[in-house]
Amino acid sequence: MAYLEALTLFARIGRAFFGSHWQSDLARTIAVNLRTVRRWGAGQERTAAGRVARARGNRGRARC
Repeated sequence: MAYLEALTLFARIGRAFFGSHWQSDLARTIAVNLRTVRRWGAGQERTAAGRVARARGNRGRARC
């Protein structure tokens, strides 16, 4: 998969799981700073695959 395709996919998956505020909701779910998630989305920093994978497991839990 090409780099730009991966970034697009990251954003599409984020929107599918969390809606229009996907970056802040993802950051909260996986306990990562919002700026870090935004850097991931902009391709400025590599994602921490383990943390993103944990978001799938936390997705079914109620938010406070």
